[in-house]
Amino acid sequence: MPQLLIEHRRSTRHQGVTQLSLLAVLLLILGAVAWLFGPAFWRFNAKGIVAWCAITIALAVATVVIPSIVGIVRNREFVCRLTSESLECQCPGWGNGQTCNVRVADIVKIQYKGSRDDNMGREIFDRAGNVYWLTRNFGNPVRTIVTTLCELNKAIELDEG
Repeated sequence: MPQLLIEHRRSTRHQGVTQLSLLAVLLLILGAVAWLFGPAFWRFNAKGIVAWCAITIALAVATVVIPSIVGIVRNREFVCRLTSESLECQCPGWGNGQTCNVRVADIVKIQYKGSRDDNMGREIFDRAGNVYWLTRNFGNPVRTIVTTLCELNKAIELDEG
C-alpha cells in the first residue's frame, strides 16, 4: 500500500473568492489614491485619466473578475497527491496545470517550465518521453514536491536552469 506523503487541495471557488477579495482591496487602495491625488492630475489631462481608468478596469475584468466568477460557479477542485509510488495531479481546467498520474520510478528529469523567473512550476519528464506540467497554481507546493520526489528517486536529474 503506497504511503501518502503530500496532498494539496484547493477548490476553484476558494481561489475565485480570494482573487475577487484581493481585487476589491486593490481597487479600494487605487480609489483612495485617485481621491487624494486625482484633482492634481485632472487639471492636466482629464481624457487621458479617464482612458487609463477604463483600460485598467477592462483589464481587471478580463483577467481577474471573469475567471474568478467562472471558478466560483464551476466549483471544481485542484488536487496534487504524492505517494511513495506515484505523483497524481487533477487540474480543474485548461491553463491551470496538467492532469497526470506518473510513477515516481519512471521520472527521469525535472526542470523549470519556461524560465526560472516565470514562476510557472516545473516540467517532469518520464522514461517514455512524456512531459508533465507540475503547476504552481492554486498554491501548489512545487518546491516541496520536487524535493520529496528527488529523495524518493535518486536517479532524477534536477535541472535548476
